[in-house]
Amino acid sequence: MKTFAKTHGLDSQFARFYRPLARNLVMIAIVTAVLATASLFYFDHRLTTSLSKRLIESNTQATAQTLQNLFDDAQDGLHLAQRQIQHHDIRPGHRDPLFSALAPFLSQFPFLDSINLADADGNEYVLIKRPGEILTRGIEAEAPNVALWQRRVHGVVVEQWTRQTDVSPVDRPWFKGAMSRESGHGFWTTPYTFLTTKQPGVSVSSRWSPLQREAEHVVSFNITLIDISHQTTQLRPSDNGMTVIFTQDGETLGLPPDPRFEDESALLSAVLSPVTELKVPALDAALAQWYATDQPQGISRYRTPDRAPWWAGFSPESLDEDTTVWVAVLIPEDDFLGATITQRNLTLAGIGLTGILIAGLVFVTSMRSIRRQVRTAVDRVERKLGQYRLRQKIGEGGNGAVYRATHALLRRPTAIKLMNPEFARSDSARKRFEHEVQITSNLNHPNTIAIYDYGRTPDGTLYYAMEFLNGGTLERLVQFAGALPPARVIHILEQIAGSLAEAHAKRLIHRDIKPSNAILCERGGLFDVVKVLDFGLVKEIAETDGNLTQSNLLIGTPLYMAPEIISSPGQASPQGDLYALGAVGYMLLTGSNVFDGESAVEICAKHLHDAPVPPSQRAPGAGIPADLEALILTCLSKEPADRPAGASEFRAGLMNCMAWGEWDQGQASAWWHMHSAAFTGTESSTNATPLSNTEVLVDLDRRALSTRASRV
Repeated sequence: MKTFAKTHGLDSQFARFYRPLARNLVMIAIVTAVLATASLFYFDHRLTTSLSKRLIESNTQATAQTLQNLFDDAQDGLHLAQRQIQHHDIRPGHRDPLFSALAPFLSQFPFLDSINLADADGNEYVLIKRPGEILTRGIEAEAPNVALWQRRVHGVVVEQWTRQTDVSPVDRPWFKGAMSRESGHGFWTTPYTFLTTKQPGVSVSSRWSPLQREAEHVVSFNITLIDISHQTTQLRPSDNGMTVIFTQDGETLGLPPDPRFEDESALLSAVLSPVTELKVPALDAALAQWYATDQPQGISRYRTPDRAPWWAGFSPESLDEDTTVWVAVLIPEDDFLGATITQRNLTLAGIGLTGILIAGLVFVTSMRSIRRQVRTAVDRVERKLGQYRLRQKIGEGGNGAVYRATHALLRRPTAIKLMNPEFARSDSARKRFEHEVQITSNLNHPNTIAIYDYGRTPDGTLYYAMEFLNGGTLERLVQFAGALPPARVIHILEQIAGSLAEAHAKRLIHRDIKPSNAILCERGGLFDVVKVLDFGLVKEIAETDGNLTQSNLLIGTPLYMAPEIISSPGQASPQGDLYALGAVGYMLLTGSNVFDGESAVEICAKHLHDAPVPPSQRAPGAGIPADLEALILTCLSKEPADRPAGASEFRAGLMNCMAWGEWDQGQASAWWHMHSAAFTGTESSTNATPLSNTEVLVDLDRRALSTRASRV
C-alpha cells in the first residue's frame, strides 16, 4: 500500500486513510467476487439449458429412429415374404413349400414371434418360432374347428397332433385390417395378445389376390413386445436416464430400466399395462406434466417429487395412417454436469481468493473451463449413445467415403456414407449431399436403397446410414460373368423399372442410371435382388432450385446419356431414364456398351447422331429374343416420344416378353451358391478410370468440359 501511495503521489497526511482504503479495496474485491460468482452461475445455467435441450433432442430422435427402423425392417420383410409366396397355394397338401419359403424369415428377423398366412375361405397356416424348432398350425376351410399342429426340427416333422379351435382367421385383427387396405399396402394392428403364443405384440399384415384363385390372401408378421422391452430396459441415454415407448392410448410397449422388470414374468405382466401405472417416480412426474400440457411433441424441463431437475423429450412415430406410438426419453440434469461440479467449485474458490486484480481473468478462464468440461461430458454421453460402429472402409468417391458399420442395438450390418471434409466446406456440395439423402429416404420401393439415418459428426461432417448390400454392381456382374441370359436380363431390368416407376410417380428423375449404380444382391432368402442407388443427381420435375440442378449444366454419365439431355440439359425427363435403362439392358445382353469412344465428347456425339447396332448383331450367339431386342431398341430411340411412355409401361413390356419368368429363384440360387464368393469379393483396382464410371459436367455457357471419376 505504501508503494501504491508513492506511485500515486499520496502525501504522509493521507496515511491515516490507509486502513479505510484497504478495507474499501477488500470490499471491492469481495463485491467483484460476488458479481463474478453470480455471473458464473447465470452463464452456467444458460449453458446447461441449451446443451440439455440439444442432447435430449438427439437422443429422442435416435431412439425414435431405432424404433422406426425396426418396424421398417418388419414391413420390408413382409413385402419380401409376400412376393416370395404370392404364387404358392395355402390349402392342405401344398404347405411344405410354404414352410420352406417362410421359415428363413423367422431366423432372418430376430424380433419376429410368428408368421400367419390365411385366405378369405378360412384356410390358415401359422409358423411359430421356438428355440431349436418351429411349430406350425394349419386350419382347413372344410374343417374350420380342427387345427393340425406340427413340430419341425431342421424342417423335418417330428411330431404332430390336432386341437379344437373356435377362432376363424378371417376374424383376426391382422386379417381384417389388411382387408381394409389396398392390395400390397401394410396394416399395423394395435397391440394385442397373440392367439397362438399368448405373447403381447403387434402385427403388420398385407393382402394380395393370387392369379389362380379368387380368394384374397393375407400374410402377417407378428412382433413380440417383449423384445422391444428388452431393448428399452437395457437402453440408458445417460447413467441414470431411461427410455419408454407407449401407444396413443397409454399402453406400455417398451418398459424403462427398473430392477422390478429384470424378472421375465414381471416384465411380461407389465407390457401393455397403462404407462401411468408403472410406478416409476421420474416417469410419473414427466407424464403428469405432459398430460397437463395436452401431450405436446418436444422437450421440456420438469422436477421429480424430490425436486430433482430432469429433462423429458416426447416424439410420436406413425407406423401407418391409423397407428401412432410415442417415444419418451428422460435424463436427469445431474448427468450432464456431474463431471464439472468439482471444477466449478474450485473455480469459485479461486475467484474469492485472487481478488479484484485477477477476477476478470479467473472468470473468463473458469467459464471456458466449465464450457469445455460440459462439452466433454456431452461428448462422452454422445459417444456412449452412438448408434453405429464403423468397421472398415468399403469405398470412396468424389464427395465422400462409404464404411461398413454395425448398428449398436440391432446388430445389423449398415453402410455409412461420410461426406468428404473438403467438400463439406462447399455450400453447393453440402446441399447436393443433403438433397441425395432427402430424396432417397422418401422412396420406399423394395428395389431402391433404404436410408436408415442422417446426421452430423461432432466436427460437422455430414453422413447418412443405409442398408448394407452384400453383392456387386451390374458392371461387376458383366465383368465377372460376361453377357447374361436374356431371361435374367429381363428379371434385372424389371426390378430397376419398378424402382424408377415409384420415383417418376413422385415426379423425380434419377439422371444417372448405369450399371455401377445398381447392386445385385441376396435379400431375405431371395437371390438376384436389384437395389438402385446414388440419387445424388436426381432432379425434381419442374423444380425451381437452381443451386442443385442448373438448367445450363450437363450432368451424367456419357455412356448412358440420352440425346436430348446432351443437346438440351433442361429437357431432362423420365424418358431420359428409360434411355439409360435401355443402354444398361444392352450392356447386360451383349457385354458391350451401346457406343464406345476415346473421350466423353466422342461418345456424346454418337448418342446424338449414330444408330445403335442391334444387340443380336453385336452378340450373334447369345440367342437374344426378337421381342426383347425390339423393346431395348425402342428405349434407345433418339426421340423421347418414340420410347415407352413410362417405367411402368417398360416394365409391362418386359413381362410380355416370351422369356419372362424363365429365370426363377432356383436358377438364381444355384448361380449365387456357385459364384457368390468370387462375385462379391473385392474388385481389383487399376490406375485407369473406366468411362462407365465417368460423369461429365459441362457448363454450356462456357462450353468447357471436365470429368470426375467415381469409384463407388
